[in-house]
Amino acid sequence: DDLKAVVAKNTAMRQREMLEAEDLLREETDAFVTWRESLSAIPTINQLQERANAFREEELKRCTRKLSGANLSEKELEAVERLSRGIV
Repeated sequence: DDLKAVVAKNTAMRQREMLEAEDLLREETDAFVTWRESLSAIPTINQLQERANAFREEELKRCTRKLSGANLSEKELEAVERLSRGIV
């Protein structure tokens, strides 16, 4: 009788642990599928970043030409470039 009670208790505990493991596996599978689906957006994001950087570089060239008469130092020009990178 005592042995049957111990076996029943262990079986019930293992059953609960199995259900918890299945829930965890389901959650992790969902997270993986979501992550995997998000990978398809990476090329688009990279293209957008490249376009934004190209626009930034064009605007920086235009701005640098306009500021050429202001006799800005190299340090000041670098600050303008860092500022443009911070915007993009």
